[in-house]
Amino acid sequence: MDIYGHWARAHMRDFGSTQIQLVHIASKNHWHSTMNPLCQFQRPFTVEEVLAARPLAYPL
Repeated sequence: MDIYGHWARAHMRDFGSTQIQLVHIASKNHWHSTMNPLCQFQRPFTVEEVLAARPLAYPL
């Protein structure tokens, strides 16, 4: 997860994206996973649920 956090921080630095934008992307991706029977997580996660989850590696 550290490498993904590093890439996310670089993207934030280079393009001005915010942690909230990443949260919205994660929520959208979980919604897409509900349509794939092979996905690990097959239920949608709301923006609030993503924000309430434990941090992995900043900003994730």
